[in-house]
Amino acid sequence: NAILLPRQYYTSIFVGNPPRPYFLDVDTGSDLTWIQCDAPCTNCAQGPHPLYKPAKEKIVPPRDLLCQELQGDQNYCETCKQCDYEIEYADRSSSMGVLAKDDMHLIATNGGKEKLDFVFGCAYDQQGQLLSSPAKTDGILGLSSAAISLPSQLASKGIISNIFGHCITRETNGGGYMFLGDDYVPRWGMTWAPIRGGPE
Repeated sequence: NAILLPRQYYTSIFVGNPPRPYFLDVDTGSDLTWIQCDAPCTNCAQGPHPLYKPAKEKIVPPRDLLCQELQGDQNYCETCKQCDYEIEYADRSSSMGVLAKDDMHLIATNGGKEKLDFVFGCAYDQQGQLLSSPAKTDGILGLSSAAISLPSQLASKGIISNIFGHCITRETNGGGYMFLGDDYVPRWGMTWAPIRGGPE
């Protein structure tokens, strides 16, 4: 009998100044992008790169609109100095941390480099499968339609249309690409699909 091993699709992003690489799981169902973080870290898996270390000025305050959008009806804390979050996933694993804002470095279609302020999770306490799975990534890349997702943040700054796409190769050693915005349409065309909200 053949054993089918689960595949893991991830991409690399560059954050900070100087830019440092992080491998993130590509997740169209997640709102928040987060990177394991030395804030200090309570529970972190052994990832491929050193933990992200935020400077104090990079921590997002609770009054930030993206913080309020992420927290929703949770208690807003006027006196707090940081924006806390906790996410529970369908498999009961969870990630807890604070929001940070730092430079994200992107490659533009003309080959130039874009640098932008990007809000993401600085995750210092992971539970469940996020700790016990094979550690090939440093966190999760959130690609949902929420305001805090990476495509939405880029679109709100006028950098891209609120569109992303990816091509995943069948090769066992990886490959493929992901693009943000509608400038890069491969010459062989593509199938467009709207993102649907809700469990359906």
